Amino acid sequence: MNDPALRRTWIETLGFIALGLFFYKVGFLFFAFLLPFQIIFMRRGFRYFCYAGAIFLGISALFTLGSIKTLENRELYGVLFLLETGVPFLFLLGLGLINGNFFQLKRNLYTIVISMGIIALIAVPIILFVTSKESLGDFFREQFEMVFQLFSGSAGQSDSFEASVMERMFNTDHFLELLKDIILRNFMFAYMLVVTGNWWFGRSIVQRTKQQPAFNTVYFRLPEYFIWPLLLSWAFVLLDSFKSLGSLEYVFWNTGLIFLFLFGLQGLGIIKFLFARYNVPRGIRLLLSFVCIILCFIPGVNYVIFIGIPGIGASELWIKYRKIERSD
Repeated sequence: MNDPALRRTWIETLGFIALGLFFYKVGFLFFAFLLPFQIIFMRRGFRYFCYAGAIFLGISALFTLGSIKTLENRELYGVLFLLETGVPFLFLLGLGLINGNFFQLKRNLYTIVISMGIIALIAVPIILFVTSKESLGDFFREQFEMVFQLFSGSAGQSDSFEASVMERMFNTDHFLELLKDIILRNFMFAYMLVVTGNWWFGRSIVQRTKQQPAFNTVYFRLPEYFIWPLLLSWAFVLLDSFKSLGSLEYVFWNTGLIFLFLFGLQGLGIIKFLFARYNVPRGIRLLLSFVCIILCFIPGVNYVIFIGIPGIGASELWIKYRKIERSD
């Protein structure tokens, strides 16, 4: 590596890989671990993105082998290794599908939607395989029972009122079933938020350093036919509340949440456009944004935000708020 430029490129790439590993290993920063890889792609191209992803996965596999080598259950050993290496692989694969532009589509929106569909086809069999393993269920059950013992011990005597409340709250089987249900209902939606969030933020950072225009929701407009996946998915979610659809409910929940989010972006774009059109003062905009954030954390009231803003986006099918014809 005698070429100084090549040396600098690899030093920079390895530095971003180290940053990505740090984010991945620090629990609350996990959702940002793709950001360094998006910056690598923006600065060095798809080839170095692939190099960085492969190095990251190799190092992650070594860390995983070191952390689970003491397990005696061979089946559990394999399942945990699959989880620890498969999850970052799926995230990097999704980001790679979006950046690679393999589909030669005119809008990034279409590329993102198709990429999420491909990842769903890959991830669903893996999820079904992992959740079918009794050894993994037994492992998590043991972990939650240890947590329960810790909490019930701190609550006082085992026959006290506090202990009985803790026992009802931490019914292990019920809690695991509830957790599984929440994960399956939101997996692809959460996955899309993480991947597209890092993709957008990484692009914005590099574009701003190059003084290039970044994505602006004011110009974000969905195709009109996107209303059908939104309506149909939530119609089936409603139907499931009366008659169980089995595992299909998870497909409709994830699809509904994804398209609700997309129409929410369109709704935000409309609101920003109207604020600019009517010259709403910056102070009032910040105050309204703060109020909306607070409302998101108030149960019941938060539906005004979660349904209202996407509703504004969907209503543009009939009410033409914006005259600017432009897309991302």
